[in-house]
Amino acid sequence: MVTKKVSTTKKVAVLKESPATKKGSGLGSFMDNEALNLLSEVEEVVKLNSITFGEENRMHTGLLCLDLMTGGGIVPGFYTFTGPEQSAKTTAAVTISGASTKVKELRIRTLWDAENSSGNSLDYIANIYETLGYKASVDQLFGVRGQKGWVVPPIIEYKDDSSGDTFFNWLYSVAKRLPDKRFNNGRWWYVYKSTNENKAKFKEYIDRTQTSKNEGLWIPAVDGSLQALVICDSFPSLVPAAMDDEDASNAMAVQARMFSKHLPRVKGAFRAKRIALIGINQLRLNPGVRYGSPEYEPGGEALKFFSDVRFRFKPRALSGVPFHPKGDGGLEKEPSVDNTGEDTYRYINVSMIKNKLSPHVREMWLRLWVADKEGEGRGFDPVWDTFYFGVMTGQITGKKSQMKLHLIGLGEARVAIAWKDFKTLVIGEKESWEPIYKRIGYKVVNLRLGFLSQITKGKAIPAYFEILNSKKLKSTDAEKDEDADEDAD
Repeated sequence: MVTKKVSTTKKVAVLKESPATKKGSGLGSFMDNEALNLLSEVEEVVKLNSITFGEENRMHTGLLCLDLMTGGGIVPGFYTFTGPEQSAKTTAAVTISGASTKVKELRIRTLWDAENSSGNSLDYIANIYETLGYKASVDQLFGVRGQKGWVVPPIIEYKDDSSGDTFFNWLYSVAKRLPDKRFNNGRWWYVYKSTNENKAKFKEYIDRTQTSKNEGLWIPAVDGSLQALVICDSFPSLVPAAMDDEDASNAMAVQARMFSKHLPRVKGAFRAKRIALIGINQLRLNPGVRYGSPEYEPGGEALKFFSDVRFRFKPRALSGVPFHPKGDGGLEKEPSVDNTGEDTYRYINVSMIKNKLSPHVREMWLRLWVADKEGEGRGFDPVWDTFYFGVMTGQITGKKSQMKLHLIGLGEARVAIAWKDFKTLVIGEKESWEPIYKRIGYKVVNLRLGFLSQITKGKAIPAYFEILNSKKLKSTDAEKDEDADEDAD
């Protein structure tokens, strides 16, 4: 049998001369376009609108230090505040809801009080709002219902149901009915489902050009700010419906299954719907733990895994607080800004456990204004918040009693100022600012609003990391010097 040899020379020559393989033929670009066309066709078949990214509209938290930790404020996502009792978790969440009142595009604010505790401290919540500069009565904040609906519409809606299934069904229904909010052609849009009801309801607002090119009804939006802010206080107080049917000894597992079941239903819609959920969890001790930390967060692992950002709040004794505050136990007292009484404070350490939504700023200190001169709780102290923000961004140096300002854009102050003067610049009457600023060589500015502007313009976070890295560098150099001394010995 004779085997015929087949030459491959001709075939190789053909491949070498193929237009598809010639240099500069653009085959790669052609295939890239084909892949994009394929994806576009699939999107049309399955009725899918791709998310395009625009500039994030971050909502300020009401606290400069929390703004720094969140990369400029709150964006759509799932935030968890955890900590032991008396660690000001609820106060922090309510402060954020108070700051949200300045966002006109945010129209849904809900405080879901599963613990049934906030309903007994509505005056305190009103005081927190007032500290933030929003003066309103309890009726104005939470509204007044009549037989035919709202007599006074609420600024923040209050609910006190402890059913976990009811909470998640409510949140799912809200997310389902809200329009998507998308960035396209250089601006933000509301995207509603294309139904006859929606066509009639939004007839005069629909952008026909945009709608004809895309799935749904496209309506221009002012910006990409949040559509809904939901605060749940707290997760351990949400009771699953199955709890009534299960053995009480199995309650922890039943509750964990509830979160594992419901969180995937709602979490995926947060970005497209521009929803932020702030959930409060507890920090408990397990006395049976012999190795490792005895602290644990109830609710199972799903709460940790689905959270985008996790803060841990801890009350601290004065001995562990920076700048060495003085007082009795955990309480610090100092004269009120008008010297007619005393203010009482205690300190809270806030650390970042997890952050998927911004640069990782690891730790901050807040001061809780336990009581003003009239004995009223005011929420977090704006004076300390402004001071510590300035320290962490390198704009305030020296001791608390004699500090030097180095404000971005204004340079170094002529002389140092005392804490009393600084307190006046933050919460004192505006007419009392001028002599202080004149003495230190600055024009009259609103210090707190100026710092807030630095966050908005993206100047604060780079300043923070510059200070952080310089401190690390100094620390590293010091360690090297110590090592060198040890070697010399």
